[in-house]
Amino acid sequence: MKRYMTLYYHYVKLAFKSLFVYRMDFLIGSFGFILSTGALFFSLFILFNYVEEIGGWTYWEVVFLFAYTSLARAIWDTFMFNMMSLSTKVIDGSFDLYLTRPISALFQLLFEKIDPDTIGELLFSFFLTFVCLYKFEILFDVKMSLLFCGFLFSSVLAFSAIHLVVNALSFWIMETRTVNFIIWRLDELIQYPISIYPKWLQKILILIPFAFCGYFPVSLLINAEHSLYVYMTLIAGPVAFCVALLVWNQGMRKYQSTGS
Repeated sequence: MKRYMTLYYHYVKLAFKSLFVYRMDFLIGSFGFILSTGALFFSLFILFNYVEEIGGWTYWEVVFLFAYTSLARAIWDTFMFNMMSLSTKVIDGSFDLYLTRPISALFQLLFEKIDPDTIGELLFSFFLTFVCLYKFEILFDVKMSLLFCGFLFSSVLAFSAIHLVVNALSFWIMETRTVNFIIWRLDELIQYPISIYPKWLQKILILIPFAFCGYFPVSLLINAEHSLYVYMTLIAGPVAFCVALLVWNQGMRKYQSTGS
């Protein structure tokens, strides 16, 4: 464990050193992410000028859902987005390099690179989430604050599990861009309450499990329900990630070098 922590420290150190080398790229990239997230947030403001609620959710409740989902995704984007390169590495044979090192190939894939461009999105989402936590007085309750941290950890794992499974398909079908495109489109749907979608689509978002990346955590935080759904939401991410690990391990057994 100490070796992995030391290695991760060096990964992070190198990533932030690159910020000083390519400062303008970092600033432009971060500004772009802030602008993109801000534009989506502004669209909510415009939408609620014409309606009072969406699927039974008020303006601030939808803002909380948007902020929380954006924060969970931004954490994954910043620290584990490198898994999206798996298909390319399998095709060009560079994945073999991971196998020659005396450390987990999955660890290297997940944490070898950090995307500093998304730090702007991360900060914006964190600020907006903090405002919503204050609005719903969640910060003033120790139990709810701990529950929020548990939910967020589970949501990040759920995001990671979904994309790890999709990209692990590279071990069987090589090119996964089409599947990734579909998943990204579904990803966009969870910025709104899933209750507004048809039942069949809700079941898909629960099964994948995108609904646990935002809808269920925020619903439980707002309504302060301490029920079976709380425990389901807390374990959804870890369970999904364990399933993703099973798919990864099966893929590793199937993997054959391209020989390039």
